[in-house]
Amino acid sequence: MASSKKSVKVFVVFIAVIAAIGYLIISGLEGTFVYSRTISEVRKLGTEVEGQGLRIEGTVVAGTLKKSDTELRCSFALADTLGESLEVRFDGVLPDTFKEGMPAMAEGKYNVGGYFEAINVLTKCPSKYEPVPEEGEAVSETTS
Repeated sequence: MASSKKSVKVFVVFIAVIAAIGYLIISGLEGTFVYSRTISEVRKLGTEVEGQGLRIEGTVVAGTLKKSDTELRCSFALADTLGESLEVRFDGVLPDTFKEGMPAMAEGKYNVGGYFEAINVLTKCPSKYEPVPEEGEAVSETTS
């Protein structure tokens, strides 16, 4: 009888520890999920997606990039394939490959004020990199 009670206690403690570990993992991951949405979806859903972690993709609209002279704050607009655009505000250093007219991705949260507050801005890499020839040097094409 005594060993039976002891094994039940060990089993209960084991289940409690597993449940606690599972809870900590799930609660730790809860705020890190990022849902990818189109700009049109974000505009349509509005307040339903306010405060949620989102990722939006689009093309940087020409003429919309504004950088602060005194801080790392900047803003620009991203447009999707349907022509919908959304202002993105970002505090940080933009990637070196960030340019107007190029595809970009922003991760952050939609604000009901009609803008997207980004915590991370990424650019899509071109599918082909070509070396820039130095002055006076010709680029030779090699075929295999």
